[in-house]
Amino acid sequence: FFDLENGKRLFGTRDEFGMSDAKVASAVSATNTLETSETAMPIIEENKVYAVNPTGDINSFALDDKVLTKFNYQTGELLWTSPVLEKTPDVHNIHLNGQSVIITIPGAGNVAGGAKQSGLYAFDKESGEERWHFGDQLGKNYIPHMLLDENHVWTGAENALYRVNMGDGELIGSHKFDEYDLGNISELKKTSGNEFVLIGSKGMAVLNSETPDSLFHGDIDGRVRDWIGNDRRLLVKGEKVLSSRETLHV
Repeated sequence: FFDLENGKRLFGTRDEFGMSDAKVASAVSATNTLETSETAMPIIEENKVYAVNPTGDINSFALDDKVLTKFNYQTGELLWTSPVLEKTPDVHNIHLNGQSVIITIPGAGNVAGGAKQSGLYAFDKESGEERWHFGDQLGKNYIPHMLLDENHVWTGAENALYRVNMGDGELIGSHKFDEYDLGNISELKKTSGNEFVLIGSKGMAVLNSETPDSLFHGDIDGRVRDWIGNDRRLLVKGEKVLSSRETLHV
């Protein structure tokens, strides 16, 4: 944090950890602490800031232990540190809701060594203690994403969609896409009204949030590599499996 009047540096979230420059970090290598492009940005609320930080402990699997921290950004005072998130590959998304701070942790794939379980984690805004975790159904290949809808959180993985109570992390309902295969779900985006679009590794679907039945769906040739869209159009780039040829779908 800097004073805009004179450019003076006030404090950095890593100052308390003795890790030099003020840089929020998430991933770790054997020689350097670094962040990834997906690491959650700090969130400011009133005069408080919530941020992801490393503990400085590097383990043999290069999955740094991390913590969620809360500071008073006017004074730099560290207000609390969450329980240690051991062997966490990364921390994505920070969302503040009521009395909770909600984050998402990706799956570590086939990494051995007991990486932190993936999923949604909620911490108490006043104490930093963990309130709940939802992730047993999501699996080791979970790609962090969530869509907030009033007091509920939507997230999905491995061709299934889940609706979670934001207050206690309990599962409200789920929907398995048995009629078609979306692949590993990676994104949920609101479009209009009660509708949202869901992107998977094999295709897309438009759903109604009241009853998560598909309004329509479409698959692509190969594997979804990238996409961009608005309320009316969705453009998906398909990466051919076992081929260098790419396709575009609108």
